[in-house]
Amino acid sequence: MAPCLVAVVTAALPTVPPAAAEPLVRTAAAAPEVPDIGDVRGHLTLPTTGSHGTTTTWRPSDDRVISHDPAATTRLTGLADFREGLFMVERRRGTYHLGWPVDDTRGEDYRVACATAPSPTGPFTNRGLILNKEPELGILGTGHGSMLRIPGTDDRYLVHHRFAIPGGDGTHRETTIGRTRFGGDGLLVPATPTLDSAAPQRIRPQHCRAPVN
Repeated sequence: MAPCLVAVVTAALPTVPPAAAEPLVRTAAAAPEVPDIGDVRGHLTLPTTGSHGTTTTWRPSDDRVISHDPAATTRLTGLADFREGLFMVERRRGTYHLGWPVDDTRGEDYRVACATAPSPTGPFTNRGLILNKEPELGILGTGHGSMLRIPGTDDRYLVHHRFAIPGGDGTHRETTIGRTRFGGDGLLVPATPTLDSAAPQRIRPQHCRAPVN
């Protein structure tokens, strides 16, 4: 994979045009992520080619999250068939859950795997797939996920893309949402893909970060 330039932009509000992009790091990476969860906040996950991802911590003095400390890099190991697009779910019973896509985004076997660890940087134990295709329904290429928790609840959703329905392929895709949950053993239960995606769910005003009119 050719080197990529990861950049960051800042703005006072999501609706305000951002300032010019500031280069952050150059790496052979795709789909970086900055988790916004508890004690993992302020870390940058940078996927690289090969069988591992990379976590680069931010300098503590950088409250705008626009620089990083290369000396504080930790390589993540134990992620089977790792491809790109890491996402981390908050700690559950002292365990972190890390998801990532498997296989080629252009193929119908694109899917999402998961591993767990006692810390954000491992060591990780693979837990198998948490999202896969449903060929009998025409649902293919279910990958590149991100986990969403509804504020004030323990309801979990796995946002991902798939071949567009009807007539899509690896370059003609659509975004959809599948519902998941934590099982009695504390592990994520695989999401079941559906043609209609997940139903709307209302967020209570007291659980919104911004004021509600």
